[in-house]
Amino acid sequence: MPIDILKCNTDRDPMDFKRLHQVSLEALLTWGLGLLIASCILTAALAFAVWRFTNGAFNEYEKQDIPMALLASSSQDNWLRARGYEDNFLLSPGGAVDIGEMKARYVTLWKTNLDDIHVNLKKIRETAGANDYAVVSLLPSIETALANYEAGFNSVVDLVMRLGDADSGLEGEMTTKVRAAEEVLAQARLPLFVESLIALRRMQTDFVLAGKDQYVGKFLEEMAKFDRLGTNDGLTSSHRQSLLAAVKEYSSLFKEYVAIVRNLELKKRSYVQAAQSLDSSIDQLQYAALQNADAGLKRVKQRIGRTTYWAAIVALAVVLFGIVTAAFVSRRIRAATQRIIGFAARLAAGKLDARLGQMETGKFGALESALNTMADNLQETDDSMIHQAEVLIKRNRRMALLSEMTGLLQTVASVDEAREVVGRHMASIAVGATGAVYLYEESGNYLDTLTHWGPGKPPASFAPDDCWALRRGQPYGTAPGEVTAILVCPHVKRGDTTHQYLCLPMIAQGGTFGLVHILFGNDESTILSDEEAQFAARLTDQLSLALANIKLRETLREQSLRDPLTDLFNRRYLQASLDREFARAAREKGKVAVLMLDVDHFKRFNDTHGHEAGDAALILLGRALKGSCRGGDLACRFGGEEFTVVLPATNCDNARQWATRLLDMVRKMEISVRGTTLPHLTVSIGIALYPADGEDPDSVLRAADLALYTAKHSGRDRCVAKDAAVEQESRDI
Repeated sequence: MPIDILKCNTDRDPMDFKRLHQVSLEALLTWGLGLLIASCILTAALAFAVWRFTNGAFNEYEKQDIPMALLASSSQDNWLRARGYEDNFLLSPGGAVDIGEMKARYVTLWKTNLDDIHVNLKKIRETAGANDYAVVSLLPSIETALANYEAGFNSVVDLVMRLGDADSGLEGEMTTKVRAAEEVLAQARLPLFVESLIALRRMQTDFVLAGKDQYVGKFLEEMAKFDRLGTNDGLTSSHRQSLLAAVKEYSSLFKEYVAIVRNLELKKRSYVQAAQSLDSSIDQLQYAALQNADAGLKRVKQRIGRTTYWAAIVALAVVLFGIVTAAFVSRRIRAATQRIIGFAARLAAGKLDARLGQMETGKFGALESALNTMADNLQETDDSMIHQAEVLIKRNRRMALLSEMTGLLQTVASVDEAREVVGRHMASIAVGATGAVYLYEESGNYLDTLTHWGPGKPPASFAPDDCWALRRGQPYGTAPGEVTAILVCPHVKRGDTTHQYLCLPMIAQGGTFGLVHILFGNDESTILSDEEAQFAARLTDQLSLALANIKLRETLREQSLRDPLTDLFNRRYLQASLDREFARAAREKGKVAVLMLDVDHFKRFNDTHGHEAGDAALILLGRALKGSCRGGDLACRFGGEEFTVVLPATNCDNARQWATRLLDMVRKMEISVRGTTLPHLTVSIGIALYPADGEDPDSVLRAADLALYTAKHSGRDRCVAKDAAVEQESRDI
């Protein structure tokens, strides 16, 4: 770059004094420096006097007003923490740690914060001065309300600890009594007693969770029923006596629990009133302390203002003297500084090629040489900053694209939509030369490509053991500055092994569900550096969280529409599907068959063989329904042992044929639990048609239910259409 040399103007200023021209530039600067030092000493003496005068006002402000404001603010913080521990105590659940220890810890922390408030109030009273009456007058009411609140909450603590949890307190005692009764019933083997005891336990659990009095009444009714069952001849005298004693003790404990819960609500209302009063009082205390501090600050400012006024007058006189003296010195050094100022102006204007051409001797010559050196350094720095600016622009663009991608991923509904978003943005972000994003398949045995970018084409899929990053659970690849990794991943060996690469596991929500693979190039824009490695890690973290959320939303959406036991659609999905199918049938003037199925004598089967056998039967029936349905048919679990099948574009005869095949399939269905073959089951089926039996889902479902009712009363193990059901009902009437 060519250098612009600035020439010196040697013309003498006609207004310069002859005697000043005879003095060297260094001497003039020394004289000016001496005057400056003298002015500084005088100014320092004046500042010290001002400091001494205002120090008293500041001491009063710092030792009284500020500490009081800080103590009031600390009291506010302690109060908020105490309320937080109060809420934690009341809401803390049982779990891995003992609930009693947890609640005791919250009470201890709550007490510690209240003690801190007492200490702060005492310090405020000790610190207050004559001007702090507004703050001190609030202390008695705060201390009274604090004592009421503390006493009220302590009484609530005693009641809550008495209630206890499933292993301690009243709940623990009730659990012990129920277990004692269950041991007696286990020996007697009387199902009616077991059902009644389960109902008592359920009423107790409902009251503990909801706190509603209606469960207390149901508990007492069930208790009376249990007493009547106590006369059953199926019990021996010893069993009856021990059973009734355990249940009566259980009933007494439950009544005591109910009384404590009701008393607890009264106690809560009492201390909550005191807490609300304290909220207002502590806020008033903090406001009064801040107002008091503000008033103290104003007093300090007034005293400083008066002192500063006189100090300014003296300082102004010193400044005027310095100006007059500097005027003489400035004329001599102006010629030397004009060139330097022009040089600096050109540098400031961005002309970094400017240099000083004519050098003076002495100190100013050294200064000019140093300025030229500075210009050289500035030009080098400018070149470096231009390069850094380009890097920052690229980084900001990539961060904007990354932010845009993560924002779009928050709105997509499926992984398929995410594939397009990730593919387009990763190509624009251009991390590395080429790369791909892989996701685990449902089986977890291999990974498939979600998307890839760049000119190359990585492997479409590979096993988890083919990647060292997935084996180790942490990023793996070529370190920045190295040519190759120590051990190259097998899935990379099948591709390009001549370039640096990184494999970064996508980890989110406690598990690894994918991999980001990046292959770097040899040019400056795609080479692996520390910055590129850090950005790749950040990109992987954000991409992991976004894709994990998408997969979680897909899973939750699927779970909300399916029955977890049979894997059939649930009643919620049925309602939405019926509206859709009926609307389609109305447009196409077609028919829709709706079948209601109910397992015959399922309750007896469940009671005889157990819930595990009942669940196994329902699972097999669900599989049979799914296997019998066509692509457009819909099988749902309506509730309990009832199922609903929707057959679009199906008339009554075809629906009967389908139901007959299902009846035969169910009769032959083998039910086996733990190696034991159970009796065969049958089902009853009711058939209704849209629009013949109704023009809305509720009407058609009622018609199908009526037909099912007729099939039940006609001997079960059969299918009945709605028209036959109406005819049968007319004959019955």
